[in-house]
Parts: sequence; structure tokens; C-alpha cells
Amino acid sequence: MVSSMKRTKFIRRYGSWALIAGGSQGIGEAFARELARKGVNLVLIARREELLKKLADKLEKEYEIKVRILSIDLAEDNFIEEIRKITDDIQVNLLVYNAAIIPIGSYFKSDLEEQFRVINVNCRGPTILIDYFGRKMIEKGKGGIILISSMAGLQGTPINVHYAATKAYNIVLAEGLWYEMRNFGVDVIVSITGSTATPNYIATKPDNPGIFVPKPLKPSTVAKKSLANLGKKPRIIPGISNKIASFFVQKILSRKQAIKLIGRSTYNMYGRNE
Repeated sequence: MVSSMKRTKFIRRYGSWALIAGGSQGIGEAFARELARKGVNLVLIARREELLKKLADKLEKEYEIKVRILSIDLAEDNFIEEIRKITDDIQVNLLVYNAAIIPIGSYFKSDLEEQFRVINVNCRGPTILIDYFGRKMIEKGKGGIILISSMAGLQGTPINVHYAATKAYNIVLAEGLWYEMRNFGVDVIVSITGSTATPNYIATKPDNPGIFVPKPLKPSTVAKKSLANLGKKPRIIPGISNKIASFFVQKILSRKQAIKLIGRSTYNMYGRNE
């Protein structure tokens, strides 16, 4: 359990309510548990209501916090209206955007409608929530925003082409906002994750990716490292092996070599889907 002094310090800086988009399982659930330990009340948003209810009950009983849930599809046009309804009477000063659509397979296996769903959830979703809650944070002069990105967004990534492109958007978005919003007392960080042992990742049954792809991290590691570095730097790559892999791909290899290496790895993992 987090000490009362640390809990008080965290809540003083980031408020007593946090909203987690994609907060029902995996990395989102890990963030929910870490924030609950700090005494932060939660608004959890995801599509599957049964998972949200189950997690909310556990967190309320174990940590004696308040949890509000909202089952919603962040690809829909008017999702912000539903979020307003359950947050208008509270001050959300910490936003964690973990929701994402991750189509696996060649780009042209998905139709245009699915491609726009990827953009809506992975890019439009965080943009809308940052605009809505970020303005309130600036007005209060405090707050924090955490975007969950991916090492796939550091270069072109075959079989995850569009997902990788949207994750690159999140990296650059967060880095720019880190500079702009710090002048208003709001901290921003992007967590650039590698493979993480979430239920969704495990369900894809990835084959052997080769020696250059680090082993999956625990979701709790991502959450702990991201929260620990909020307010200290604009971006973090959780996990030592991920940092080494990132350095090798970005600093040692040429762009062409990096894309080829990542391409071979993703084909090793998911080439059966082609």
C-alpha cells in the first residue's frame, strides 16, 4: 500500500479523480489498480460492461475508493456527450488513454470502414478527451495526461501498418503537449510500450518473433513506470530490454534496415494471418 504521505502528495498534484479510457483489463486495469492504491477515485471507460462492473466492484471493496463506469464505443461520433454526463459533477485531473484498435494482418485485408475505426479510436478519441479535460486542467492549474503508445509507432511496422501509424501520432502529440501544457501546471507523458502480456495480446497467440523482440512485460510494470515518470519526462519506454531494442532500431540501424527487421519479426509472429 502507498504511504499516506505519498498518497496525499499525488492527489494534491493530480486530483482525486482519474479517467481511464480502455480501463477494463490489461494495461488499463493495471493503471486502475495503481491509482486505486494511491487513493484516487476512478472513471473507467471501455466497451465490455461486464468486465467494467467486475473490476469496479473489486477496486471499491479493496481500496475503498469510488468507481464510475461507462460502457461505450470510442469510435462513435458522440461519445464525449456520454462522458460529460458522468463527469460533470467531478473534477477529472488525470487522464489515461489506453484504448486502441489493433488490426492484425496486411493493410488491405481491412476495408475502409475499419481503417476509419482505427483512426477514430486511436487518434480521434485521445484528441477529443485531451481537448475536453485538458482545458479544465489548464483552468485549475494542475493535472496529468498519459497516452499509451507502442514501439510499433517508432517506424513503419508491417502487419500492424495502420496501428503503428496511429501510435506514431500519439507519440508526437504527447511530446508537443508536454512542452505546451507544462507552463500551465499540467504534466504529459507518452508510454511507448513493447509487447505486453495483456489478455488481448495473449489471445492473438503470437508465434516466435525472434531474438530481437523482447519478452512481453507485465501490465503492472507499464503502469508503475509510467506513473513514476509523469512530470519528469515527455516519454518513457518501460522495460530495460525494450529500451535496448529501441536504441538498436533507432540509433544503430538505418530506417530501411529497421523496417526490414521489424517486418521479419512481425511476420514471424503473425504471418499465418496473411
